[in-house]
Amino acid sequence: MGSVELMQSTEQGCVELVAKLVSAAEKELAAYTQAVLELFGSEQAWQSVEDWMEELESMGLPSRKQLQDWRHLTIAAAARLAVRVHHSSLKNAAVLTTLNSTRGASLERPKWHQHKFPT
Repeated sequence: MGSVELMQSTEQGCVELVAKLVSAAEKELAAYTQAVLELFGSEQAWQSVEDWMEELESMGLPSRKQLQDWRHLTIAAAARLAVRVHHSSLKNAAVLTTLNSTRGASLERPKWHQHKFPT
């Protein structure tokens, strides 16, 4: 196998790995979002998606173990949800719980989402 073929093979392997990782992350987030939606309603579901994504962003370069199991993000987002539900006056529990406590939290909903969860 020549160097070009080796590079193409390596690149294809990376693309396949990323596709699997993204698919697994999407499934984890979708299952969590659906559970929050059913139990707590659409507003908490939106906030929980934002919490999950903030936890993803805060984890930096993930370890191999973290790439294989996205559950740790769901647990961190669920901890935020628990605090928010327990202290219903909070708009965002990110200031109290996060995998990386040095990050700040935005109280504004991102402009990129226009989708509304059914109630």
